[in-house]
Amino acid sequence: MPIKLTTYNQSRKIPDLPGNNIFHSTYLFQIYEATPNYTPLLLVATLEDKPIAKMLAVIRKAKRTFPPSIIKQCEVYDTGEFLDETIDKEVVFGEMLEHLTAKATRESFLIEFKNLENALFGYKYFRQNNYFPVNWLRVRNSLHTSETIEERCSPSRLRQIKKDS
Repeated sequence: MPIKLTTYNQSRKIPDLPGNNIFHSTYLFQIYEATPNYTPLLLVATLEDKPIAKMLAVIRKAKRTFPPSIIKQCEVYDTGEFLDETIDKEVVFGEMLEHLTAKATRESFLIEFKNLENALFGYKYFRQNNYFPVNWLRVRNSLHTSETIEERCSPSRLRQIKKDS
């Protein structure tokens, strides 16, 4: 049986859904809905009338003084919440991504996925839908090892630090 995708634009139409990820919850949807210049979209994937995944996206309208004066951008945190462990998560994500891309490109200039837990998850589907990666601007270092920070930094980074201080 094929996956059925439903998009919700109003919180009163959203049925009770399982899950505990705040970034893809009905509660956050209601907050966005009540905030000016934010338009939330909740995508729900169902299989045999049982919800298997959900993804909350928000279209944010930014007003600027210089042209282009109004820019709409769609933002999604992580890759959604999967409610059934037996499904192929990447395939379901691919279906949801294609559906979101078709909906959001009509209204927004840019679709951005933020804070991806696994940068390689769904890479094939991102490429199929003409998304492209942007280099990370963050460096994550574990502070739980016994070696000192200086031992983990490269000589060029140490020179930069000494130069700036």
